[in-house]
This record gives sequence, structure tokens and C-alpha cells, in this order.
Amino acid sequence: WYPTVFRLADETIIACGGGQPPAAARTDTCEVLDLATQTWTPTGSMLEPTEYSPVALLHTGQVLATWSPPQLFDPATGQWSATGNFVQTNRGFPNHSDHSLIVLADGSAIIVGVEAPAGSSMVERYAPESGQWTMGASPAVIRSQPEVVALPDGRVLAAGGFWEGGRDVDFDPAWRAVAEADLYDPEDDSWREVAPMLIPVSYTHLTLPTTPYV
Repeated sequence: WYPTVFRLADETIIACGGGQPPAAARTDTCEVLDLATQTWTPTGSMLEPTEYSPVALLHTGQVLATWSPPQLFDPATGQWSATGNFVQTNRGFPNHSDHSLIVLADGSAIIVGVEAPAGSSMVERYAPESGQWTMGASPAVIRSQPEVVALPDGRVLAAGGFWEGGRDVDFDPAWRAVAEADLYDPEDDSWREVAPMLIPVSYTHLTLPTTPYV
């Protein structure tokens, strides 16, 4: 359960990692689905066993996975390789990932969310050409596991998540989920607070039909 499933540019479906019965042990194995025959075949394994790793198809055609350590899948070879590590490497692993991952219009990728020791930022930005990460800004309320979606105008909506620091908010101490929502502008690395949700949420999904940002 909780495998990572992603689709390549040619519509190929790949499933990686996840917990296996009977003891929920994570695996590093990956398999490719042949849509014509509805059969699975093995491909290259990930660098470490994972569970529900954030993944994104980059404009380069490679796939970025950001369970620790960050790694790239090359569809041409079927193999995974290491890429640059996070600036903030304490990300709550081996528990569930503290962040969401999306690709921006310029081809870079960002992770949004952090388990926040002092000085942490909710944003790290990945440059595919160099394989390196740089820290970005944070909103007033810092969260792990926020729900994140890219908007058609290029901004990023982050909503909910588990409170990790920043401005004090009301939340259930046993759960720490919040209703706060913010818009991130990657062009100037800034956040703007928007109306909160009616109910605190975390670890779910926001979906939005989008058109290309130009």
C-alpha cells in the first residue's frame, strides 16, 4: 500500500515502493504497466525503500522523486540516480513525507512543506540543470504536509497542513491540523494569506483543472 505511481510523457505508468504485507515493510522495487496487455514488468529499483514519495515529471522527461534522498528516474535507461540533497535535510523521514512537490512553468520544481526547526522555510526550489536545491520564503504559518496545487496564473495555493511554527493559530493539540491557506508567487518568492478553509485538513488532495501558464 501507499506506492508511488507516476505517468511518463509517453503515457507509460510506473509504480514504485510502498508497504508490503504482513509487516508493512517498505520496498525499493518499481514495475512498469503495459497498458496494451495489462501486465507488469520490473524496472530499475529506487535508491532506498520508499512509501508514498512525492514525484513529478520534469520538462527534461526525467522523474524527480523527493523521498530522502532525492533521486531521478531516467525513462531511457529505466534506472534511478541520486541528485542534489535538500538544503533542509531533516524532513521527518522515515515517516511520511512532510512536503508536496510540483513543477513550475519555467521547468524548475518546488517542494512546499517542512517539519520546522528554527530557521526553516516551507519552500525549497530544485534546478534541473544543476540538480541543486535553494531555500525559498515561508508564509506566516509554517506547516508540514500542506495540500498544494499549481494555479493557471503560475502561483501556488497551499492550504491546511500540520502546524509547525510561525504565527499562533487555533488547532487541536492532539492533531495540529490547521485551516490556514496561502498563495505563493514563485516569481518574487513571496506569500500572500487568503481566506482559511472552513475545516482544518491535512494529508488529503486538492485538484484543479488548469491551463498552461504562459
